[in-house]
Amino acid sequence: MNNECNSLVEFDKFRLDTEKKVLWFEDKTVDMPLKAIEVLSILVESPGELVTKEEILNRVWRDSFVEENVVAQNIYRLRRLFERFGIEGELIKNVPRRGYRFLGRVTEIVAEEEFTVERETFERTFIAERFVAEEDDLSSRISQAEQRPKFIPNRNPGIPSPNRTYLFLAIGSLCLLATGAAFLFWVKADSNHPKTPVIADKIRFSRITDSGNANFPAISRDNQNIAYVRNENNTSAIILQNAATRSETVVVEPEPFEIRSLNFSADGNHLYYITREPEKAESTVYQVPIYGGTRRQIIANVRHYFSLSPDGERLAFFRYEPKKDEYHLMTCRTDGSDERIVATRKPPFFFQDWGTYPAWSPDGQKLVVSAHTQAPDENEKKSYLLEIDVGTGAEKKLGHPEWDTAYQAFWLRDGSGLVVSAREKLEEYLQLWLLSYPDGRAARITNDTNHYVEFKLAFDSNSILASKISTGSNLYTVSIEDPADVRQLTAQTLTDYGSKGVVWTMDAKSLVYVKTKGRSDGNLWKLDLETLEDQQLTFDEKSANVNPEVTPDGKSVIFQSNRTGNWHLWQIGLDGSELRQITNGTDGEMRPAISSDGRWLFYHTPGEGPTELWKMLLADGETSKILQNATGVSKPAPNDPDRIIAFFYDPVERNNMPWKYVLFSQTEKNYKDLHIETENHSFAWKRDGTGIYFPKKQINQNNLWFLSTGDNSLKKITNFKDQKILNLSVSPDDRTIAFSRYAGTSNILKINGFLPN
Repeated sequence: MNNECNSLVEFDKFRLDTEKKVLWFEDKTVDMPLKAIEVLSILVESPGELVTKEEILNRVWRDSFVEENVVAQNIYRLRRLFERFGIEGELIKNVPRRGYRFLGRVTEIVAEEEFTVERETFERTFIAERFVAEEDDLSSRISQAEQRPKFIPNRNPGIPSPNRTYLFLAIGSLCLLATGAAFLFWVKADSNHPKTPVIADKIRFSRITDSGNANFPAISRDNQNIAYVRNENNTSAIILQNAATRSETVVVEPEPFEIRSLNFSADGNHLYYITREPEKAESTVYQVPIYGGTRRQIIANVRHYFSLSPDGERLAFFRYEPKKDEYHLMTCRTDGSDERIVATRKPPFFFQDWGTYPAWSPDGQKLVVSAHTQAPDENEKKSYLLEIDVGTGAEKKLGHPEWDTAYQAFWLRDGSGLVVSAREKLEEYLQLWLLSYPDGRAARITNDTNHYVEFKLAFDSNSILASKISTGSNLYTVSIEDPADVRQLTAQTLTDYGSKGVVWTMDAKSLVYVKTKGRSDGNLWKLDLETLEDQQLTFDEKSANVNPEVTPDGKSVIFQSNRTGNWHLWQIGLDGSELRQITNGTDGEMRPAISSDGRWLFYHTPGEGPTELWKMLLADGETSKILQNATGVSKPAPNDPDRIIAFFYDPVERNNMPWKYVLFSQTEKNYKDLHIETENHSFAWKRDGTGIYFPKKQINQNNLWFLSTGDNSLKKITNFKDQKILNLSVSPDDRTIAFSRYAGTSNILKINGFLPN
């Protein structure tokens, strides 16, 4: 069987990508250890033929020392999987003392005949030219890491070596790039939209960057120059690339803070960009010549992202006003003057202001933004696109399919439609779509296992410049006494393990964590630390179950779920039984935390200000408010629930950083600033109550630190050189930290040929 690049095969109701190591049953991905899928890939490559144990060991575990029974363990996992999905008959036959045969009927999925010679030639050439460079670059970056996890071969056969993990990502991404354009899945439009626009059959993908750390693309109006942000070593730099020669110029030298949201000026001589520097709550827009030089501040107090009007005269951006708890869509001139409020939203109505640009219509009269409503009578899990009149502020929902997430949109130059990043279902990846205007018919441009979050449409609408982001997070443990003793527990490339919550059980034998495939879903699982077998606790495909906290009696988990349409707190037994809802307030409840004596449940709920911190006596449900203007990252100290660490906003203080972490006393009603920034608002108390462990907020990689709450002294715990720690939990014996670690790559692609003829 020749799967050189067309690596998709089918057997029974399964589909398998033998290169990217992704398994589907019908239309859903199947969670299996990576090594098990590697074994399956080898077997289906030679259906009916004997594959020896030695061959499997040499190909799957060539970089590890493992016992021979590791093969049998993974064959057993696969057989259990087939049984669970109701497959009758034996798919994998054991040949005693020799190996295994795959008995299923394997069919290669061949690309459509419309896969033109032009595209095939381009994509095969692209693979040949790019693969060696990417492999060398990945190998170089891997070899530079000073601290690597220890792999436990006998107890953890599912863990890949670092080099092979990155290699699989590189090969899979490149092959998927070559085949993805041929598999365009049309969506069914709403009942009011019976037709679907035609996508051209000559879509072309070309790679602009290979580094794996490129974001926030922009393209000049004459298509001569491309700009992007390069993030490495916790710095951000702006790079200018000549579209014809691919030569690059550093426009802004690496800075130790975030840079994002690039836009070329109308004449192409300048770049506008945003920074959020340390100790500043909001962002600032700057202008700089495209070949470097002195930057000029345009406007401050901007919330995350901005865009430039078609005539090049005005900026559109979001701003938050804390005292009124209002979100404004605003415009100003490109010199920062003449600020105007276009539209205002107040909870429960929100603009999606993080990660999205207001999109100007070609005539500059309208802006399209992503929005959502967070109210019990609305489905808050779905976002929608709003069309807003720049002159009057009048809002109108844009016609589009019932997507779970409508994220970013940019208008086509002739106003006939928009290119949108969206996903149909909660668990899917953000993909690019072509949306016709005003009838709202939609068709896919991309359909793969990458996120397309950041993208820009060329001024002539003939090309898209997009960040192709591949993400995943896995679970690890580290010894506090010996930080070099790191153990990786999971190894998946398309699933997030623990980024939305991980916590130890009281017997220290298991972890309860959140497994999620998209940004808005999640279910609770329990992982046995001895066998690495996991057990699913919640089964909810249409909502998110996150932020678990194990009760001190070790019998159950309290967690946050939006399964009723609003966030409330729920409880479930550690064996997955006795699910029940424990809060049901009008405004909802989030981020549970339990006192060490098990008497008090802490949580936050939206109030008159940004948020309110509350506590509930679990015995009788009596509630009381603790602190106004505190978000839901509050946790009581062990053995002293009077002391609470909260992310707090003091409305009296009007400095550059009003939100801060504080140690708050309930009895004395005072607080002490802690002067830290955490990643993902995550931290965990040392069990003796003397301080907290937290992942320090950084640009593209971070480490665990310890803060003494007595003298505010800091101590670095780990010394990782890549990836980001997103969530953590300290073991009951105060000796080990479990944490979720995020790995992702982002490269810039140029997409052409997506418009109908």
